[in-house]
Amino acid sequence: MRPRLRADDSPLSVAFGNPRLRAECLASDTIGDATAFFGIRERELHYIVCFCHSGETISAETAAARVRFALARELEHKPMRTLGVFGGLAAALTEIGILPP
Repeated sequence: MRPRLRADDSPLSVAFGNPRLRAECLASDTIGDATAFFGIRERELHYIVCFCHSGETISAETAAARVRFALARELEHKPMRTLGVFGGLAAALTEIGILPP
């Protein structure tokens, strides 16, 4: 059931609204499609986009900070894995203006 979950106005719906990501085959704004497209686990995606620790919503700035933190942590511990796992997510967030270039 969880892979089919989605929410309006979420970081994933914003990403899915980006024509470039759709052209690169982001299939939808569901958890399952996002984890497959970005090559990350549900737990990693939850950490980045979930609002459960910040109230009823998550700001773009908070999501961006979480991506930067996750990327830095992965670079520190597993530099070869990081490019494949978080590289796509960081590139996507940069493309839609959430992360700076």
